Amino acid sequence: EKCRAIGSLSISILITISSIIFRTVLGFCIFAYYYTAGTRYEWFYPLPIGIILGFAPWGWKVEAIRKEKEEARILSQMDSSPFYYEHKVEIRRTYLIADLFIIIIKLFISGSWGIILGWKACFDMMREIIYDFLLILNYIRA
Repeated sequence: EKCRAIGSLSISILITISSIIFRTVLGFCIFAYYYTAGTRYEWFYPLPIGIILGFAPWGWKVEAIRKEKEEARILSQMDSSPFYYEHKVEIRRTYLIADLFIIIIKLFISGSWGIILGWKACFDMMREIIYDFLLILNYIRA
């Protein structure tokens, strides 16, 4: 049983480290692509827009954390009250130009979340790695 726990914690550490590396490299690639293309073709403010778009992968992580917290809050409301009902209906028409505009706006919003709270998500992931590593050390010592 000890070996299983150590193995699962090791896999968790590797997944978290690879997630940090992937998000950082993806953000840098987005930034580098937009900045180089923007300077070559003389787009509108390539450096600030490239920086905002470069933080978009961390913004996606921040949005995922916020969504998990919202789902946990709804589950706690469902557990605490005998009568809880929530129903969502979403009807959408698809317009190509509007959908592309929405995607671009969402990228800028995600980039802003990444700039504002991306550092916190990164430090939380590092704290999770340290906690798992300390658990592995405790399993080995015991």
